[in-house]
Order: sequence, then structure tokens, then C-alpha cells
Amino acid sequence: MFYLHHNNRSLPNTANFVFTIMIMMMMGLLGSSRMIIRSDALHVVSFSCQRSSFGRNRVGNAVRSCNVVRFMSNTISQDSSEDSSLSTSTSVDGDSQAFATTYHAPVMFRECISAMLDCERGRIRNTAGDEGQNERLIFVDGTLGGGGHSKAMLEHMKSQDILIGCDRDPVALETASVRLRDYIEKGMFIPHRSNFRDLASTLKNVCDRNGEKIWEENVAVDGLLLDLGVSSHQIDSASRGFSYSRSGPLDMRMDSSPTSTQSLKASHICNEYDENSLVVVLKTYGDEPRARKIAKAIIDHRPHETTGDLVDAVSTVTPEFAKNRRIGRTATLARVFQALRMVVNEEDTSLTDALAVAAPSIVCPGGRLVVLTYHSLEDRATKRVMKDGHEVWQAGSSSSHSLLDKKARPMRIEKDLYGNEIGPPRPWKTIGKQQKALDDETKLNSRARSATLRVAERQASL
Repeated sequence: MFYLHHNNRSLPNTANFVFTIMIMMMMGLLGSSRMIIRSDALHVVSFSCQRSSFGRNRVGNAVRSCNVVRFMSNTISQDSSEDSSLSTSTSVDGDSQAFATTYHAPVMFRECISAMLDCERGRIRNTAGDEGQNERLIFVDGTLGGGGHSKAMLEHMKSQDILIGCDRDPVALETASVRLRDYIEKGMFIPHRSNFRDLASTLKNVCDRNGEKIWEENVAVDGLLLDLGVSSHQIDSASRGFSYSRSGPLDMRMDSSPTSTQSLKASHICNEYDENSLVVVLKTYGDEPRARKIAKAIIDHRPHETTGDLVDAVSTVTPEFAKNRRIGRTATLARVFQALRMVVNEEDTSLTDALAVAAPSIVCPGGRLVVLTYHSLEDRATKRVMKDGHEVWQAGSSSSHSLLDKKARPMRIEKDLYGNEIGPPRPWKTIGKQQKALDDETKLNSRARSATLRVAERQASL
């Protein structure tokens, strides 16, 4: 019989203890169990166990009776969230859907904003006296979307700080500008139309509300946020062609405005690419295990003008349900549409330019790079840049030098006799571990389940 008593001391590893008991039960070390929990304060009061004959055989001559073990606790903490939390000193509280709109629901806004505000100059300002409170911080939301992350950021910034919101989609830019018009009037928010891959060059021309350029020479920001997911508005709009559950034109361009420079549509890929090219697209950008079979089905059912046409073609070679969910129709369609979207919008090269070129150029030493990814390809690329930080890559299966190439590796780093790296220091230092959305958020926003957050801090160059 185990007894867990509580007094004024805390028990941070209660969840670990319960997990250990569960493992022992699975191994046969414990036969029956009973746990009593006081519901008023979530205190574990007692845990009783009785060893089985199977467990006795496994442990040999172990002592049959359990000694009384005393634990004291005030609350049961969520160890899973503590293990994955970012090591930031600035925290942002609030409902996970506080800044959600019908246009888009920002994912993990609390974690993102806390990471951004905890930049080096932000930490210095928080600990400085009255004189240091006038220091101005500048942040960039490289994927503005519906403005949810930006609005949360602006509510936690000081009046002299500036946030520049960038997006290539004019509809998203206009929607966010209307939502954040009060901050535009205050001079705290500046909307800026740009692809995040081009930030190193386009930010040089950004002016404040007085028409003066923010930077005289080199661009230097204290934080860059990149949310690499497609907005809810884009997915839910059948006319954009991003969703396989809504029939519409097979477009998938992020910028489908009349002035758009994007000419390639998803319909062009489905109707014009040969079988081998389609296989490469599906394997590289969708990690599709049955790329050849699906490519043949797409070719056999040409022409494809709507998303419904493509869905029908894929459905001919994909079971609606399967024991392995990865082989099922829904998962397969998600991968196919993801692959086409990434090719149409050049997300491969855009991400490479943004992470390996633009971010190190514009984020000042001590500044933060905060990236939200939604599939393994993006997360792998983000992790590589934050860990290795090199702009030059050895190609793996292709000569594209893409960060999304599974077999691509950074160029070999030369070291001296003592194992020290020769050359400039790596541009980024990772902050904490990757972080996933908490249960309270995923219950309200199912699209947050696949999100992964990574944070890095810019290191000073020699």
C-alpha cells in the first residue's frame, strides 16, 4: 500500500510517479491498483497495490510488502507542458482563442509572443530603470495573415515600439489593416506587402507614419515571426482551391489578385506535368508513399479544372478507409494538396531564402527567430537552420540545395586540433525545445494539432 500525503511541500513529479506505476502494472509487477484523488484540490491521497504471482516470478525474492512512502504536494503540475516549454522569462496569458476571428485563428499566440518579447534588448529594458524604458523595439510578423498574432503582440508592446506586418496576399493585408487600424494611427503597426523571402531587401524601404525611413542603413529587428501555415480563410474559401473538401478552381496561389506575378496554378501541374515529374512533386513535397500510382491516376483522368476533379482522380486509387490511417483517402488527399500548393507558391525556395538568407540578415544580435511549422518538411528545414545555420548545403537526392531535401546536409565544418570550429560562429542559438499546442487549444482549434514551434536567438558575429 502506497500512501501519498499532502502538506505544504510540492510534488512536481506526481505525473511521473503515476506513469511509473502504470508501467509497473503493464509489466505484471502490480496486480490490482486503486487510486483515490481528492477532487477539491487535486491531491493524490492514496494508492494501493497488490503484487501478482507473475510479478513475483519476475522479481524473484523481492520484498512482497511495500514500505510506506510519503509524498507531500499542493498541486499536480502538468509535467508534459513544463518539459516542452520555452525558456523565456516573459509570459503572455489569456484564452488560446482570444484573438481568433472568422478569417483566421492564430496558433499558439501566447508562446509565440512570449518568445518574441523575451529578446535580449527586451530583457534589458525590463530590468532597466526609468531611463531605459524609452528604448524602442522593432518586430516583424513575416506572415501577417488575419493579424491575430500581430494584435496579440501589439497589446503587449510599449507605445514606442513598432511592429511591421508583412504578407504577399493583398486580401490578408487589407483585412489585417482594418483590424489593426487603431495601432496604425498610433504609429505602432505598419502594414507592408512583401513575400517573407524578400524581407532583407524590401524592409529597407519601410517608413514610419511620418514618412521617414525606419533604418538609415542596415535593417535590424528584435524579432521575426514566421507562421508557415495556410490561413483558415484561404482554406475555407473554395475559390482559392486550397481545400479538398470544397469544390472550386484548382488554383492554390497565395496571391491570386489581378496584379499577381504568379502564373503557375495547380491545374497546370495536374494537366501538363508528365508522370515522372508528378512523382517527384508528390514524393518530395508530400512524402507520398504511393506517388507513382496517384500520378498515373491524375494523368488518366485529365483534364483537371476543379479541386473536385482532382479528388475524384485520387479517389480511384485510394481506399476511403484503411487500417493504416496514412493510406486512407483523407490523409492522402491532404498530402497531395500540400505538395501541389508548395510547388505553386515556391514554398521550397521561399523557405530557404527566408530562413537561411533573410532572417540572419535582418535579425540583430540577441533578437529572436520564432517559427511555426505544420508538417515535417518545414520543421526539418527550420531545425536545420537553427542548429547549423549555414547558407550552403550539400545536395542529397537532387541538385537543388533545398532545405526540404531529406538527404541534404550542411557543408562539412572544419575544426582545429582541439575540436573548435574554424570560421564565423553559427548565427543561431536554439532556445528550449520544440513546443506543441496544449490540449485546451487543440480542442478549440483542430488545426493547431500539427503545429510545431521552434525559437532561436541571433548570435553576435565576429
